[in-house]
Amino acid sequence: MMIPARMKRALFTLLYLLVSCQSFLFGQNEAFAASEKQQAVEERLKKRFLNRRLPPFQFVSLNGKVISSKSVEGKTLVVNFWFTTCSPCVSEIPLLNELIKKFQGNTQIVFIAPALDQRTALNRFLKKNPFLYEIIPDSKDYVALLDIDSYPSHVILGPDGIVRDIFVGTKENIGALLENSINRISNSK
Repeated sequence: MMIPARMKRALFTLLYLLVSCQSFLFGQNEAFAASEKQQAVEERLKKRFLNRRLPPFQFVSLNGKVISSKSVEGKTLVVNFWFTTCSPCVSEIPLLNELIKKFQGNTQIVFIAPALDQRTALNRFLKKNPFLYEIIPDSKDYVALLDIDSYPSHVILGPDGIVRDIFVGTKENIGALLENSINRISNSK
């Protein structure tokens, strides 16, 4: 039995469309599952930390600056948990750099970025991808203590040391969300 050329083309086109739709839908399902996971992590972190203090910390940044719970008392602290091979983390760096520029000169707001990466990997990454936050290398132990397992994750503490906002995962408007949160928290002293 011979199938006419026109019918073959139509069947091929139909098969192609079915495969394409399946790939598209599968990709959408993965994105939806990731979004659901991030939302669940955000809710879990909010239940655990919102309106409470984080466990005490003392970090030494790549620049040698010591940043501790005590040293940021009385200041708004913006924390970005990330790592260099997290594509959503990397893609939001330009927005975070813009954010820090908006608050440049305001010594009452501190921006830190505890990373899972070692110092060497961070230095190599930062040569190609400038990040204006105070970068904290090898923060895996503190991240594990907080039980953060979705990235990027942002935590904003008020001048009283209390967690006031938490944002987890990819958010298209993260710059605006953080800016609004910082302004609200800083102005409510």
